[in-house]
Amino acid sequence: MAVFYVAFILIGLCGMFLFHGNMLLCGILAAVSAAGAGLRLFAGGKWKKIAAAGIPVCMALCLFAGRSGVEGGMVDYREKLRQAAALIDKGDLDSGVQLLEELEEAFGDTDLALYARTEIRLALGEYDLALSGMNAAQDKTRQDWYEYMERILGLQGTDRAAEQLEELYLSGAEDLPGNGHMQYMAGLVKLGRGAYQSASHYFSRARRLDEEDGRPCYYLGLICHEQKDEEKAAEYFEEALDKGVDEDMRANIQWYTK
Repeated sequence: MAVFYVAFILIGLCGMFLFHGNMLLCGILAAVSAAGAGLRLFAGGKWKKIAAAGIPVCMALCLFAGRSGVEGGMVDYREKLRQAAALIDKGDLDSGVQLLEELEEAFGDTDLALYARTEIRLALGEYDLALSGMNAAQDKTRQDWYEYMERILGLQGTDRAAEQLEELYLSGAEDLPGNGHMQYMAGLVKLGRGAYQSASHYFSRARRLDEEDGRPCYYLGLICHEQKDEEKAAEYFEEALDKGVDEDMRANIQWYTK
């Protein structure tokens, strides 16, 4: 059993100094492992038996200690990314790019480092390179990936990019069922294609996810109006007005319900 603890000590130390693991958890792993090894080798009686209890603790710590800034520091990463973007928006490109390069170096060869490279490419207007980089991401199901892809395709502004953006919204609605924006945009895509039933499905999802957004209600009312269900349309339109919509939608509602 002492051999296991020695292995855990080495894992903790390597995670701290070689593999950019979570410093706090790696330190705890090394400390718990050292304590377990000490009890196993030098204690007697019940203390020697207690040493066995440290094994599952060390195993659990191993699972989380290996998470560097990729997971454990995600909030900090996003904050620094926002800071870099703010610097770039203010025209301080050099400082923004320097911060992004520091992020890339800190996170190594990960999707988060890829996002940092993408931010640099977007700042330089290299949209094709940014898109190529994002297509190489390991995880194409997380919200960050979809947000970057939406930005890139929107900035490209080509007909091809518009087609890709539509498909992005449809896949994003399925990969991110709790993301109201993706549900709403997928509804617009389906509505534009005349698929009322599918559009209603996505708009209903968006309505449930964001109870303060009146736009899904507006489009649900519009679909009901097109299907000659005026009573239901009036209910959705009233809900849209209560939650708040832009002037164009408000004017359309007045026209549809007059």
